[in-house]
Amino acid sequence: MEQMVALRVFRTVEQGSFTGAARLLKLSPAAVSKNIGALEGHLNVRLLSLTEAGGRYFEQIARILDDLDEADRSRGPLQRQPSGLLRVSAPMTFTLTPLSAALSRPVARPSA
Repeated sequence: MEQMVALRVFRTVEQGSFTGAARLLKLSPAAVSKNIGALEGHLNVRLLSLTEAGGRYFEQIARILDDLDEADRSRGPLQRQPSGLLRVSAPMTFTLTPLSAALSRPVARPSA
């Protein structure tokens, strides 16, 4: 069982239906059912029969996955534009020709 997939499936199913979750997650309804069954087996608890344990687990997982989604979204701007110090190590003969010419040109800085 891929636990992250199963957790996302559980969160989506808990908010709707197996068919809706399958459509949203681009999975077959059978794959959704299999993920829920594997997660229930892993935890040894029924998650979707409105048990207290299932409800508490859903609340915890929803918070964790929301935080993970936010972390994924927040790293996006950091990946678009390289920044920071770049150190280059190269043989002396290479630095005398192509590398030195490339490094002598000014680097355009993006406008903020």
